[in-house]
Amino acid sequence: MPISGLQTGENITAAQYNELVQLYNAYWQGASYTWDDDHPSEDIRQQGWGQKWYDRVNDTLTTVMPQVSAQTVITAKHINDLITHVNAGVWHIDEAITPKVLRGTSTSVSVSNYTQLIDIYDNTLASKKLDIDPSSLQVDSNLISTTNSGTPWTSTYLVSVQTYSFTSYDAARHFFNSGGELVMDFSTSTGGTNGASIGWNVFFDNLGLVRIDANSTSNDGDGDGDPMFSAIGNKGFYDINAAASGSPEVYTETYSISSDTGGSLTGIHPATGAVIDMGTYGGGIYSTRRFKIAMKGDDSGSDFKIFVKITLQEDPDDSVSGPIDLFVNATFGAANPLTTPIESESTGNQYFQPDSPAPNPFNVFVERPAPTVSNTTVWTATETPNSI
Repeated sequence: MPISGLQTGENITAAQYNELVQLYNAYWQGASYTWDDDHPSEDIRQQGWGQKWYDRVNDTLTTVMPQVSAQTVITAKHINDLITHVNAGVWHIDEAITPKVLRGTSTSVSVSNYTQLIDIYDNTLASKKLDIDPSSLQVDSNLISTTNSGTPWTSTYLVSVQTYSFTSYDAARHFFNSGGELVMDFSTSTGGTNGASIGWNVFFDNLGLVRIDANSTSNDGDGDGDPMFSAIGNKGFYDINAAASGSPEVYTETYSISSDTGGSLTGIHPATGAVIDMGTYGGGIYSTRRFKIAMKGDDSGSDFKIFVKITLQEDPDDSVSGPIDLFVNATFGAANPLTTPIESESTGNQYFQPDSPAPNPFNVFVERPAPTVSNTTVWTATETPNSI
């Protein structure tokens, strides 16, 4: 509700304009937070893209949102500055949403402008604030890679840990709030002379690209059959339990899936060329052959790190004619929210230019910096995955 009554036929007041800016700033920029126990429970943290306001007077971007004195008469110039910022945010969410048309320079700013903007805040931004138009997301799943180099795997678990580093906790929040994702891709190559090895081949063929976003984890699933089902639900960045922090911090398991198929098969021995019985490989939600993801966070003060632990758990009930002897390969990267609208969509476009048809400036949603990725623990066979 407005801080003061809206009167039909009257212009909006300075106080009402300031309120419109403040309400939008909660999405456009957002407040600052620290990494603490409230991380998974304080929903307001999922609001805020970390954007800056364009300061027309000084021709620069600033973290200071525009506010006016109580005596200021609100003109089309004020409201158009706000509308172009709102349009840039809405365009980032979904380019199919029609942007709000700017006011003519000589047009009065009536109460309808207030209610139209409030409608956008309440019915678009509130529910879609974490969304991103697919065209605004750049996927690079191969920032780093890792492999077990085909070392035979006889333990129950094979574990790998990667570290995603952001400049700060707020930078991580802004990345995920803007629709950013941590992405990873898994495959196998060379080897596979028994049922368990073939089971993992089939599993990774069906897995597809794995994506971790603000509130969920998913896989593209490029195989046939039923979708892979996570036994613990699909959790994301905001499910990391900061309250479990200690030394070392405890991981939060966020994803646990099994192969959707099982079977038995024969194959060709890679050395002799002979047909061999490769045994059986388990599948389905009751299989203990599982792919697990667990995450933890760490704020050092100089940066914020998300540790992503991948655990491959073998099914001991499978008939195995030998150790798992295939190459397990993985690449890790990010899907990064890009600057939008791009220049070809903005130049001469009145939706993003407060002084249209003047060629510049136009307001945009600025790209969120992607994290850097590093290998912390290369694939390690173990019977005690919690120790890694």
